[in-house]
Amino acid sequence: MLTPRNSVRSLKLRLLIRIVLPLFAVALALGGWRTWYVFETAKEIFDRNLTAVSLAVARDLASSGVELLSQETLLLLTDASGGKIFYHVHGPDGAYVAGFGYPPRSAVTPLSGATAPELFDSTHLGRPVRAVALGQLVNSAGLEGIATITVWQEQAVRQQFAIRQAVSSAVIIVLLVGAVIAFVWFGVSSGLAPLNQLRSAVGRRNPQELRPNAQAVPEEVQPLVGTLNDLFQEVQNSIDARDRFISNAAHQLRNPIAAVQALAESALNAKTTDKMTRRVAKTLTEARHTSQLAEQLLMLERLRHSPESFKREPFDAADSLLYVAQRFSDRALDRNVEFGFDQDDQPAPLVGDPELFGEAIENLLDNALAHAGPGLRGIALILGSAEGEARITVRDDGRGIPEADREIIFERFTQLDFGRGSGLGLAIAREILRAHGGEIRATGELSDTGAGFAITLPLRNSPGS
Repeated sequence: MLTPRNSVRSLKLRLLIRIVLPLFAVALALGGWRTWYVFETAKEIFDRNLTAVSLAVARDLASSGVELLSQETLLLLTDASGGKIFYHVHGPDGAYVAGFGYPPRSAVTPLSGATAPELFDSTHLGRPVRAVALGQLVNSAGLEGIATITVWQEQAVRQQFAIRQAVSSAVIIVLLVGAVIAFVWFGVSSGLAPLNQLRSAVGRRNPQELRPNAQAVPEEVQPLVGTLNDLFQEVQNSIDARDRFISNAAHQLRNPIAAVQALAESALNAKTTDKMTRRVAKTLTEARHTSQLAEQLLMLERLRHSPESFKREPFDAADSLLYVAQRFSDRALDRNVEFGFDQDDQPAPLVGDPELFGEAIENLLDNALAHAGPGLRGIALILGSAEGEARITVRDDGRGIPEADREIIFERFTQLDFGRGSGLGLAIAREILRAHGGEIRATGELSDTGAGFAITLPLRNSPGS
């Protein structure tokens, strides 16, 4: 089986990529935002805890002097804060009052009065810490003035807390993305199941099998399957037409070739020169007829399958029809048939092959002369134009064409009266006119009104030409 050179990745993979990539982008953005939010929240929570501890120390200092937080209270605050908390108090004169010996230093000017807690980053014993400083007015236990309270905690504590929260959020996001991918994969696989069934059904087809595909498919693919079915039908019709053409051509050529062969043999067996000459003349006539039939068959196939191969040039329909009328008038006169050519004053410019166009019209005139019957008295060729179209009529007063036969007479090798001829004239005429963008239809009943052919062709520079 041939694979298209411009094939792309599988439809399932394409759908998955187009769904998952935006999902990953959203997940990354959400993960980044969640990490930032966790760190900001951790900072806010730990800062509040530090502030709460500093206020508790300040309250105890104001109420009991140097009797500050008990060890149990400090441990409770440490557990609530997620890590160990340190504090330091020095009095108005800068002397040590309580807590740990050396507090972290702040870049802020020392507090000069009772004030709200002030948070700052610093280092303590070489480690980064987050600290809060608070000034508290005291007047007891020999202390009078503003005491400074400093409470701090290592930055690593809050960072570890934030990292744990960020990791847990990332795990949740990854699980959600994985679940979504699994659901998408399952959904895409289930949704594409009819396409896979169609692929399997097409893969099982024999290369020579051209029947339409009857596999049920989603409505989105129905136009594609419909187009393929139409293509299969068109290929089948072409094969059938080819087979009919070969059969008809073989049938039509068999008799002339057999006649040529018989005449040639009789010429060889002629007793006298005179008889041989007459038989050779008949052989030549049949050979020319056979050659003409073969040329008509080749032209018909060329018109059907490659009409673009014929030249396309501007010409005037009136000039071509006048030339055809002049040639045909002698043949009509020999049969005692009146022939007339009539045209209006409007120009009829066309684009195409003037010789082929003239041959199509001449075929119609010859058809009337050959098949209109013994009652034929007159043939008319009329040219007019209207609404951007050239309108040509070939009409006779013969026996007419039955309505049921007005389409089949354009088929190859079709003759209603089985008279002399190849049965290709009307088929060739229709194909020539179609190659010029026109159409032809038969008119007239089986009565005294006779038969006719109505032709429409787009004028040059008109829409559709």
